Amino acid sequence: MKEMDHKITLRTKTTAADFKALTFFNLFRKKRLMPVFLIFGALLSLAAIIGRLGGFVPMSDWYFYVCIAFLGLLLLQYLIFEFSVKKFLASDKLVTENERTVAIDEEGIEVEGGKENSAGVYRWDMLYHAYETKKYYYLYINTAQAIILPKRDFGNGEIPTVEKLIRQKLGKRYYKR
Repeated sequence: MKEMDHKITLRTKTTAADFKALTFFNLFRKKRLMPVFLIFGALLSLAAIIGRLGGFVPMSDWYFYVCIAFLGLLLLQYLIFEFSVKKFLASDKLVTENERTVAIDEEGIEVEGGKENSAGVYRWDMLYHAYETKKYYYLYINTAQAIILPKRDFGNGEIPTVEKLIRQKLGKRYYKR
């Protein structure tokens, strides 16, 4: 990729839905094995429960109850996730609904604005990892903090340029999910 002649600048506002998507990504999609395990376990448990209730599969009581408990724990985990995200968003007014300006170039990423009217410059070598999903770029400053870049805020033709730049600068630390 040839050097960028200019910065890609975008105005972005992190919404509650954006923050919820990041939290969901961190819990369930960041590691590829987790969703596979959860889906496989849920389908296996559901099939075992239906098989026993329908009289198709003989099974011991303990296995039946373990399957019910697994599905119950999945439901409980989801409810706790929803509750904790809502509670965090209600308590932290700096995360969402504050407009920021983000500039991306060969040197790194510069973030300015927000309710606290702060500024931060992150060189590419300072970033821990980057993930691309269907709707977002998540640029991790460390294992817990990420810069959320919603793709909806980029202009026409900028997404392929940004993806190429992130891929070039982060190499094996860039993941597409």
